[in-house]
Amino acid sequence: RLPAGTLLYTAMGIGTIAVMLRDAWQVRGDEVRAEVAAVGLALALSCGAALNDLALRLNAVAPHGLYLIPLAGLLLYGSFVWVVQRRYARAIGAQERFQDELQQRLALREAQLVEQHARVVQLERERARSEERRHLVREIHDGLGSTLGSSLHVAQQGRLATPDVLRLLEDAADEV
Repeated sequence: RLPAGTLLYTAMGIGTIAVMLRDAWQVRGDEVRAEVAAVGLALALSCGAALNDLALRLNAVAPHGLYLIPLAGLLLYGSFVWVVQRRYARAIGAQERFQDELQQRLALREAQLVEQHARVVQLERERARSEERRHLVREIHDGLGSTLGSSLHVAQQGRLATPDVLRLLEDAADEV
């Protein structure tokens, strides 16, 4: 008589194998398909080992046979470790590619910011020059222009002697 646990585990193992093999062919990607197939194969071998052990237990085969479930367990464990290691390596590779892409994007953005900063500095210099020109024009207009205008007006009316006109012109030249 078979224990209920043995029947349950056998049914679960066969069902799991069927689902994994079906999924292996539906998955897009050879890497994942290979992983699922490897675990499915390990499960199939484990089921074969379980049938061997069951036959030994029921005395259906010669009693000096070898129980294979412990070895099948190691095989199954090894297939899981292999899958986890491959996925870990792919995840690390993807992370490194993502980091490289971020570094490239950062370098590009940094270059754009440097270029924009140079443009802002250039525009600020041009604005400062323009402001200085306006300031100089105002100074010339208000100071020198006023002095020359009033000197010209007084000289045209003849109210100043030549030395006084010369002194006004010398003051204007000094102001310049």
